[in-house]
Amino acid sequence: MKPLNLLAVSIVCGLITIVILSAVKLITQEYTNMSKYNLKTILEALETRDFVGWNGLPDSCAPGNLFDDFPVDLSDRPNRPLGKLFKPSVFVLLNIDGYYRPTASIRGNELVLFDGMNPELPGGFARLRDDLGEPITRLDWIYGTLEIPNGEWVYPERGITVFLNTLADKVLHIAVYRCTDLDNYVNTLRPNLRKKLKPR
Repeated sequence: MKPLNLLAVSIVCGLITIVILSAVKLITQEYTNMSKYNLKTILEALETRDFVGWNGLPDSCAPGNLFDDFPVDLSDRPNRPLGKLFKPSVFVLLNIDGYYRPTASIRGNELVLFDGMNPELPGGFARLRDDLGEPITRLDWIYGTLEIPNGEWVYPERGITVFLNTLADKVLHIAVYRCTDLDNYVNTLRPNLRKKLKPR
């Protein structure tokens, strides 16, 4: 091959390399910005209790990236079994207004469940119900010691479950998680809200 041809090939290869590196950098930056935007949007939904349009927690959501002042060392934190299979998770009480005992449940370094009692939903349940539509299923649940038939409305494809009162017009508890299927929710994520009675 003539020297001029070699020079031309080298220049073309160099230009292609520059284009590829620039594209990778742009995609990486866009993904990082999108991740930050997603986390910001998620946190805003949790803090405002506005779950209209909710579509689940992001994949591999590290709680320290989402919540300010989240503890780094979870070794001394209590465990909480979730689901029918009693899958263990570490739980941490959070300081977020508008709930009673808002809780983060973590496995590894991933937030698998956020839930809280008596959420003050903007517009009440009616507004959220209009957005969510019909649930995949309605399960019986126990609010403390009160059994509420068909009161647990599960939307696993949206990553949200609402626990309603006996009249099905008020949310007494809410749980959000990654979008999943019903079996995985029931087996590994469903919170046990039954209150244990102390023996007299």
